[in-house]
Amino acid sequence: MLHQASKRNAAAIRAGRVDLRLGSVESLPVFDAPFDKILSVNSLMFLTRPDLVLEQLRRLLRAGGRIAVAQQPRGPRASDATAAAMGEEIAAALGRAGFIDVRIETLRLKPAVVCAIGANPSRWKNVMVRQ
Repeated sequence: MLHQASKRNAAAIRAGRVDLRLGSVESLPVFDAPFDKILSVNSLMFLTRPDLVLEQLRRLLRAGGRIAVAQQPRGPRASDATAAAMGEEIAAALGRAGFIDVRIETLRLKPAVVCAIGANPSRWKNVMVRQ
């Protein structure tokens, strides 16, 4: 995936607009600046502590930054119903990790692809939540 993404984004990489790195989400390096957006596709199921990882990802986002976690169930029992259940589980995990305005989008493939999208609260909202 890194090789393919590097080829597709070669001009943006040369211009300094894109920085691609290979690594584990469970052992992220320190970055110079917060991210605007984070995308995860078919990877949450591989994490041993997804709630903790989602909290760490939220801390990497700028205030108001967005995360999108997409999942398409696979296997003999995969169905639109299992996709919907996954979407609800992911949305709940985002909420537990401190994301706000969480919503679920569904792409009608077979089986469906679900994507839970959440926002990192602004500092003002963080202060208000704590009161």
